[in-house]
Amino acid sequence: MKTILYADEIAREFGGMTLIVRPELDPDDEKTVTGYEYCVTWGDGKETNWIDSRADTEDAAFGEAQDWAIEIASCEIEEALEDDSSEPYAWMIENIDDFVDYTDALVEDLVKQQAQVSYDFGSSVPDWVRETLSFEQFLEASDYKYALKAVREYRDERRAEQQLAEVVTPSEVSDELGIKEDTVRDACQNGWITARKSGKTWLIRRRDAEKRWKK
Repeated sequence: MKTILYADEIAREFGGMTLIVRPELDPDDEKTVTGYEYCVTWGDGKETNWIDSRADTEDAAFGEAQDWAIEIASCEIEEALEDDSSEPYAWMIENIDDFVDYTDALVEDLVKQQAQVSYDFGSSVPDWVRETLSFEQFLEASDYKYALKAVREYRDERRAEQQLAEVVTPSEVSDELGIKEDTVRDACQNGWITARKSGKTWLIRRRDAEKRWKK
């Protein structure tokens, strides 16, 4: 069994976590470093096992430990949000009519503002995570992208519904306003009312139809 000697552990704070590196020494020459190991501690006494580093310098070993710390914090975010029943983005879906006219960029700003609130004040986000991850890293680890996609899809669906509600066919004009369908169709064909065709069906803006025929 190979004997492994270690030099004193070196610790560095990284946000709300601690990175620890210990050099491996050559048993035959204790002044020669042959490699490094690292571990990460956080929260209330949690820590990883020692991990063999591929680095050949102390700083590079700390770089690996930092990457591992970010991965741990990101996983913590995913788990915390899975257990969070507050659904921070639900109010946007419930009030989607308020955002029908928002561009993709404005929707993104809105969702990102809500994500910022979760990052700054969310009870499901542990302090050590908030201290470790930047806001951009938090976005990558959270459900932000899924929320953004969902809000945009609901906006598009509602927008399409509203657009359909804004146009009527000659048959619908006849039923709603009591005008003969042929009269409506003639008005479309002769340009007496603004209309466009979708396949074989004339489409008329509801407000134009009501202005012309509503009694």
